[in-house]
Amino acid sequence: MFEYSYDRILYARGLSHHDHMLMEDLVKACHKLYSIRLPMWDQLYMLNVFSYGDLQGAYRNAIKE
Repeated sequence: MFEYSYDRILYARGLSHHDHMLMEDLVKACHKLYSIRLPMWDQLYMLNVFSYGDLQGAYRNAIKE
């Protein structure tokens, strides 16, 4: 599980257990690949607000800044 969360809602409704585990693994992969953490973006991804590609874009833009 994440070390942080902004609310009681940690992930979107309707996700299967396997999809939830995959999403967590993908977020951890971003942390490892970019060596930073963006908790707000991670949370929005887990809520299915945007795609994994958008999450990677947010991490790429954070590195540029």
